[in-house]
Amino acid sequence: MDTSAKGRAFIRAHEGNPLTCYLDPIGVPTIGPGLTNRSAVVTAMLGKLVPGKTRITNAQGDRVFAAVLDQEVEPAVERGMPGAKQHEFDAASSGGYNLGADRFMGWKWADLWRAGRKREAADYLASHYNTAGGKKLPGLVRRRKEEALLLEKGIYTGIFTAEGVPRTATKERTGPDPVVKEAQEILSAKGFNPGAIDGWMGEKTRAAIIAYQEAHPHLVVDGILGPATLA
Repeated sequence: MDTSAKGRAFIRAHEGNPLTCYLDPIGVPTIGPGLTNRSAVVTAMLGKLVPGKTRITNAQGDRVFAAVLDQEVEPAVERGMPGAKQHEFDAASSGGYNLGADRFMGWKWADLWRAGRKREAADYLASHYNTAGGKKLPGLVRRRKEEALLLEKGIYTGIFTAEGVPRTATKERTGPDPVVKEAQEILSAKGFNPGAIDGWMGEKTRAAIIAYQEAHPHLVVDGILGPATLA
């Protein structure tokens, strides 16, 4: 069984596709759609990832993403979810891609699913596995809830609003966008004034993002709020 086109779009919306290597929230070098050297496939295809130096093309990112799913994620999900419906398989592929498929399929949510307690499995998934480096991350909280909704009800949310979707400045007031608001809170706490904490990606927030990017050499200075800068 393969991850569907909608399932792949779901994963990529959360991972994004930065073409220059950056550090994730716990300092792991990452590039493209969430690719790291924790994956043997990534290491074989891209070598050692170096923040600010390793660069790939969109085509390379697509190839490695597909290979990781094919060789590491989908076999583990297929073994761990016999008889899964497509949306259930896609939800598990997303979680496994993000957290390590073999580990993910051995955790309690999967035990509940295999026991036929599917609603409990979704509820457990929605409220767990959302920390990194001992800290609960808003992006992971949202992702687990969206995976749980996909697992239980087959609803693919977040494809256009997840953390991996780049935010650019707009002249017309929009929002509140929870990802932009999260970034504004972080920028403010770190001494980069984004203006009002209102979830709107305006020019003042863009200027604060540029200043933050300039202070971090491994980031591309483009004023765009993407997964690398948010991480």
